[in-house]
Amino acid sequence: MNDLQVIIRTPRREVVRTTVRSMRVLSDTGQVGLRPRMEPVILAVEPGLAILHTADTSLFVGTAGGLVRCDGLM
Repeated sequence: MNDLQVIIRTPRREVVRTTVRSMRVLSDTGQVGLRPRMEPVILAVEPGLAILHTADTSLFVGTAGGLVRCDGLM
């Protein structure tokens, strides 16, 4: 199965680098799902939880807001 590479950065350092099957982030219009091969998108992320779905588990990552860029590539 194709996976997304996720990199989470703060202004000071990279805090997460992993691959996931999909992820959900909170935007001003609600939860947005990101998957491999989707249309390219840039989203403003609201403060809250991002959910990263791997093959084995789900990871919850707290955000203070920011941007998500998904280029849709594998």
